[in-house]
Amino acid sequence: MASYTDEASPQKYARIGGLLYLFIIVAAGFGELFVRGRLIQWGDAAATATTDAAAAAGAAATDAAASAADAAASAADAATDAAKK
Repeated sequence: MASYTDEASPQKYARIGGLLYLFIIVAAGFGELFVRGRLIQWGDAAATATTDAAAAAGAAATDAAASAADAAASAADAATDAAKK
């Protein structure tokens, strides 16, 4: 039989769940107050579409830059390993 210290407390899980729920509330509030206003131009659908496309292109460019940086770092590591041999 397991001792009490080996078992996870339901109260611990409840506190973790509560903290995560609080984090979700704060993140949603941030999204509604700050992000939404920058993405949507009220009354101008064309400007909203342009903003959305620019945000998507920026995300794609950021992902591509991160991938290129990772590839360069991997190549540098491989060159360093080869030089050590």
